[in-house]
Amino acid sequence: MPVDRQKLIRNAERLVSRGKLNGAIDAYLKVLDDHPDDTSTLNRVGDLFARLNRVDEAIELFQRAAEHFADEGFFVKAIAIYKKILRQDPAQLEAAESLGDLQARQRLGNDARSQYLSVIEGYERREDRESIARVHGKLVELEPDDPGHRLHLAEVLEKLDRIADAMAQYRAIAELLLEHDKVDEAVRVCREALELDPTNLNFVSSVVGELQRAGHDKEADEFLEIAVEKNPEAAKITALPEELVDEAEPEAEAEELPEVEELFEEEEVPEQEEPEEEAEAEVYELEVEGEEDLEIEIELEDFEPAAAVEEEPAEIEGLAEMLIESDVLARYGLEDKAVEKLEEIVDLAPRHLQAHRRLITLYLEQKNSERVVALAGAVREIAEQQKKLDEWEALQSQLADEGFEVGDEEIQPPRIDEPVAEEVAAAEIEEEPTPVAVSEEKIAEDLSWLDEVAAGGPTAKPTDASVFKAEEDFFDLASALEKELGEETDLEDELVIAPEEQSLEEIVEGFRKGMAETLSPEDFDTHYNLGIAYREMDLIDEAISEFQLAAKDSRYLVDCCSLLASCFTEKGFPELAIKWYNEGLTSPIITEEETLGLVYELGDLYLTIGETEEARLRFVEIYGVNSDYRDVGDKLAELD
Repeated sequence: MPVDRQKLIRNAERLVSRGKLNGAIDAYLKVLDDHPDDTSTLNRVGDLFARLNRVDEAIELFQRAAEHFADEGFFVKAIAIYKKILRQDPAQLEAAESLGDLQARQRLGNDARSQYLSVIEGYERREDRESIARVHGKLVELEPDDPGHRLHLAEVLEKLDRIADAMAQYRAIAELLLEHDKVDEAVRVCREALELDPTNLNFVSSVVGELQRAGHDKEADEFLEIAVEKNPEAAKITALPEELVDEAEPEAEAEELPEVEELFEEEEVPEQEEPEEEAEAEVYELEVEGEEDLEIEIELEDFEPAAAVEEEPAEIEGLAEMLIESDVLARYGLEDKAVEKLEEIVDLAPRHLQAHRRLITLYLEQKNSERVVALAGAVREIAEQQKKLDEWEALQSQLADEGFEVGDEEIQPPRIDEPVAEEVAAAEIEEEPTPVAVSEEKIAEDLSWLDEVAAGGPTAKPTDASVFKAEEDFFDLASALEKELGEETDLEDELVIAPEEQSLEEIVEGFRKGMAETLSPEDFDTHYNLGIAYREMDLIDEAISEFQLAAKDSRYLVDCCSLLASCFTEKGFPELAIKWYNEGLTSPIITEEETLGLVYELGDLYLTIGETEEARLRFVEIYGVNSDYRDVGDKLAELD
C-alpha cells in the first residue's frame, strides 16, 4: 500500500519542531523508501543527519540529490548540493571534482579553475597520478591558452610514462609561443620534448611543418638536422621541403595547378579481384611546384581507402589516387597543396562527398569561413541527393563545434567579438624587437630553464627527466604574452632576465593578468540563479557571494540589493542591509514600483532595530507617492 507522503512529511516536521530529530528521520526515510528520487526529501534528511553530526549518512543523501539534480538538468541546484557536501567534509575529492565540472559547464571559469586546483592538491596528497592527470586535462580544456596548465599536465604524463601525450602538450606550448612570434622559445621547447622520444617521427614532422608554415625555414631546417642527429630515421622526412616557395615568385607562374606525376604505380587488377593481403611499403615521388621532388615512404594501409566514387562518371580516372595524394600532402604539413589538390577533385567531380568533407576540414583549420559555408551548402545538397544524410549530420556536428550556426536554409559563420579582433590585429602589426643571436653553447647552457620552471608551481614536483630548462626565457615569454594581450609593459622589460627565485606560479599569474577576466551576461545569470538556490538551501554565505557578483549587472542590481539586505539582516548585520537598500535606490534604471518596495523594506528594517524616526521618514516618503501602498497608512498610524 502506497504511503501517504504528505502525512509522513507533516508528522516528520512536527517531530523536528519538538527536537526529536531521529524520529523525524525515520518518518522521512519511509517517504524515501516509496519515492527514492525525491530530491527535496533527500536534501531535508541530509540536513537532519548533518545536525546530528552523522556526516557520512548526510553526504550519501546529498550525493544522491546532487546526481538527480544534475541528471535532470538542474545544474545550479546540483552545485548548491555539492557545496553542502564539501562543507560537511572538504576531503570529498570526487564531489569537489564534480562541482568543478558543473561550474565549468555553467561557464563559471574562475570558480571551476579554483575548484580544480584544490582537487589536484587533494589527489597529490593521495599520490593519485591518474586523477591528477585527468583534472589537469580538464584545466587545459577550460583554459587552453594557459601554458602553465599544459606544463603541469605534461609533467604528470611523463611520470605516467605517457610520453606521446606529454610531447603533444609541449608541442601545444610551442604553438602558443609561435603564435606570439617567440620562435626561439618555441624551438627550445620542441628540442626538449624531442629528448623524451627521438623516435617520434610524427612529432618531428609536425614541428617542421608548423615552422615552415609560419615562414621560419631556417629554424625548421635546424630542428630537422637535430632530429636526424638524435635519430637517423628522421632522414625519412625528406618529404618536407628544404625551401618554401619564394613569395616573390611571379604570380603568373603559380596560377595553374602543377601537374603531379603518378603517385602510385598501379597494377592492372580485375574489377572483382581482392587486393593482396599484405602490401610492401613503397616509395613514391611527388613533384610539387616550388619544391624539390618529395620522396615519401608510406604504407598504403596508413591512409583511408579511397572512397568509392559511384556517383561520378567512370571516365574520371585517377580520382582515388588524387585523394590519397591530398592525404599525403596534408600529413606532411603541406595543407595549402592539399587544399589545391582537393579543389581540383571538386572541380572534376562536383558531387564527390568525401572530397568536400576533407576540404571543409582543411578550410576550418585555415579559418576560411566563407569557403566552409559554400562547401557545406554543397554537402547538404549532395547528401540529400545521394541519401547519405548521416554525412550531413556529421558535418553539422563538426560545424557546430567550430561555432557555425546551421539553420534550415542557411549557414552562418562564427561571430567575431570585435574588441578581441581589434586586439589581435594590433598584435599582428606590432613590431617585435630584433632577435638577439644566441650561440649553440649558450642555448645548451640555457636549456636548464624548463626544469626550473617546472619545479616552481604548486602542483609541480621534481621530475627525473630533464624536461624544462632555462627558466629565465620562459619568464621573458610571460611578460611578452602580457604585452600581446593588453597589459602595459615597457619594451625594454621583454629582454630582462627574471630573477631565479621567481616561481612558476608567479609566471602563470603574470600571464593571466594580461587576460582581462570579464563576466558575460550568461555569467551574471548563473550567479543570480546560484544565489537563489543557495538562499533556498540556507547557504547564506554562499548566497551573499553570488548576489554580490550578480549585482554588477544592472539587470539584477535592484533584486540583488533586496536579497543581499535580507541575507545580512538574517546574519545580524543590519548596517550592511541598510547599505544595500540604499545602493539599490541609486540604480539609474529602477522603476517606481521597485523604489517603493525597497523603501518599504528599509522602513521595516528600521522598525525592527528600533530606529522609529528613520522608519517614519521612509513610510512618509511612500505615503506621499502612493497612500494605498501595502499597509503604509497603518504603519504611520502606529508611529504617530
